[in-house]
Amino acid sequence: MDRCERFEDAPLIASELKRRNPKLNEERVKELLEKFRQRFKISDNGFFVRFVIAGLIEEELGEPHRGEYLFEVAQGRAI
Repeated sequence: MDRCERFEDAPLIASELKRRNPKLNEERVKELLEKFRQRFKISDNGFFVRFVIAGLIEEELGEPHRGEYLFEVAQGRAI
């Protein structure tokens, strides 16, 4: 929960953003990260479950896959 509240996954999500969109400049990445941060509400039980899933993905597959999953969560495409 603390990791989510502090948005410690911002670098992982930024890496995924840049991987998918190499032409994004740093300012646009910061804007998108801020929008994502606002969507990550720990008080939402469904979102909390997704963060637990992200932790399991990280344990099994590594940090880059956690970032990829959280990017999909932020886009509303991970269920």
